[in-house]
Amino acid sequence: MQVSRLTIQNFRGISQSELYFSGHTLLIGGNNVGKSTVCEALDLVLGPDRLYKNPPVEEFDFRNARYLTEDGTMPIPIRIEVILTDLTEDITRQCANNLECWHTTEHRLLAAGEVDAVDKDTVEFCLRLKI
Repeated sequence: MQVSRLTIQNFRGISQSELYFSGHTLLIGGNNVGKSTVCEALDLVLGPDRLYKNPPVEEFDFRNARYLTEDGTMPIPIRIEVILTDLTEDITRQCANNLECWHTTEHRLLAAGEVDAVDKDTVEFCLRLKI
């Protein structure tokens, strides 16, 4: 199983980001550029804390610690989405009703009507997880 895409919105220091991964990935950068935030976002979606911690996020997890709009009436949502590819047979079987199709060369999810029009060699099943 492999993380192919990570989308982060309003989480810690990240306003909006979409990251693509292939093979082994190494995050390199100076201090305070978001490396740990990317790892924390992955942990929030994939790690065990989301099951036992209620709520799974805290005030400091919101971008700039702001969890309400300027007028204070609407919450600002944190959105983190992970696309998992290269799924094992067990996961494919257990999650069959939730699988989607991932275009491996265009790095995107396919809509229901697109699957038949695309070369099968460039499509694989994926699992989308999000909070």
